[in-house]
Amino acid sequence: MLLCRVWSVPPLMPSVSLVISTHNGAARLAATIRHIAAQTETHLIPWEVIVVDNASSDNSGRVATEAWRQAARHETFRVIYEPLLGAQYARIAGARAAIHDIICFVDDDNWLASNWVATTSRLMAEHPDVGACGGKSSPVFERQEPEWFAAVADAFAVGDQFPSRRILSPHEWSLWGAGLCVRRALILKALDLGWQPLLSCRAGTQLTSGGDAEICMLVRMAGFKLLYEPDLTLQHFVAASKCSWNYLISLMHGFGAASVILFQYANYLGLVPNDTALSRLRMRSASIWVFEVVRAAISYAVACVHAAVSRENMGFSERLRHLKRGRLAGLMGAHNTYGTTLQSIRTIGIQLGFQSRR
Repeated sequence: MLLCRVWSVPPLMPSVSLVISTHNGAARLAATIRHIAAQTETHLIPWEVIVVDNASSDNSGRVATEAWRQAARHETFRVIYEPLLGAQYARIAGARAAIHDIICFVDDDNWLASNWVATTSRLMAEHPDVGACGGKSSPVFERQEPEWFAAVADAFAVGDQFPSRRILSPHEWSLWGAGLCVRRALILKALDLGWQPLLSCRAGTQLTSGGDAEICMLVRMAGFKLLYEPDLTLQHFVAASKCSWNYLISLMHGFGAASVILFQYANYLGLVPNDTALSRLRMRSASIWVFEVVRAAISYAVACVHAAVSRENMGFSERLRHLKRGRLAGLMGAHNTYGTTLQSIRTIGIQLGFQSRR
């Protein structure tokens, strides 16, 4: 009698596409690629690397290609070009080019841990209800760490995003864009339905922001959850040029400007508390541009008074003042688009199947 031994084949884990967005990142990319090339425990996980050259004028693509060649890895590596300047546009180009289940958006100054691909794949396999996950980052400074950095580390997407591992609550709006991992099918569905990003995110030297949070809002609209996992780790290289008061001011101004659109997303999704009469009144008036401008102007004036009284150098009150100033400037710039923006959010929400109670 012929006996046959049947070998069980372990199922493949969710596959992963690492999408690196870069604008004139030639000086940073080699180190980023070297860390990616050090991935381990990936024998059951198909994965690839896509570098999106976002309108660079240096040799970013060649530097990345040479670094990968020197690493002698067999995984697929590609460089694509996105001429429209803005990190969000680069992410979308990378998502369209990707072929795997999970897209990890990596900045050109992010150094992924050697188990990043394996950990991402495992997390998304274990949590089918999770549409996006993110993790913890630690800083690596080009020069000495500034004394004030620890107090503002979150503005640089450095440190613990949250105190512990968790599914984000409604009041924890989003995950950081550095290392944000999203199900590719979710992004492609939104794009196929006509979604266009309302926030360009970083655009060259312009420190606009919010593209990562906008993607997280889409994840929520599609009915998925957001997961923070501190075991998913990366190092964030902090260039000396970023360690200045002027850079931090520009960051806060960009956060404030992005909040105009993100608040509209959050209001539609029911992420903004409405447990008091005053908060419910604000929610009902949030769609009216002039009301938001008046509210932002008052808030900015109050923040200016607090900053003047506190006289803190790089303190919370001063940072809040620039955040409020950015929001007011963003609202003034949205005079002709505020209503259409809200309608765009409602439209994509309905198409993704979200039922808003607002």
